[in-house]
Formats: sequence, C-alpha cells, structure tokens
Amino acid sequence: MGMEQESEVVAYVIHTFEDLAIPYLIGGSWALIVWAGPRFTHDIDIVVDLPLGLIPAFCARFPPDEFLIDAQAMRAQFRGPDSPSGGMYCKPV
Repeated sequence: MGMEQESEVVAYVIHTFEDLAIPYLIGGSWALIVWAGPRFTHDIDIVVDLPLGLIPAFCARFPPDEFLIDAQAMRAQFRGPDSPSGGMYCKPV
C-alpha cells in the first residue's frame, strides 16, 4: 500500500467505510481544518456505526504490516457500549 501522507491514510479509511457502507463521522483536528482553520495537532477522531458482523471484513482491509488493528478486541469493545470504555475501540500505537 505504501501510504506516506496522513491524508492518504485518512482517505483510505474513509474509502473503506464508504465501500462497506458503514456510517461514520470525522472529528478532531481534521474536521477543524476543514471548518475552521489549520491546527498544530493532526489527530483524527472517527465515530463509526460498525455492525459486529462487518468487523472481520473491515479489519481485513488493513494489512497488519501497515496498521495496528485487532478484530477480536474491536468486537469485544463494540459489544459493551455500557462499559467504562463506552464501546470505544482504540488500538495503541
């Protein structure tokens, strides 16, 4: 895949959501860059409505040599929206 730029990674993730018809919302600095102005930070927050049944197909789109993504951990977090994590999945870098 060889993505060198942040924008290439963001575009790839968005393309994956759209290709799998997964609703999403972009927040964080990336959203502010579009609606407000440049920022020093470059974080991206993504809110996604990812059905449990699509987790394997979603994760398969991200080669493990380029992305840290764990389908089993994601599935466990998404099953517990009332847990302290709020059903949030975040794979540490």
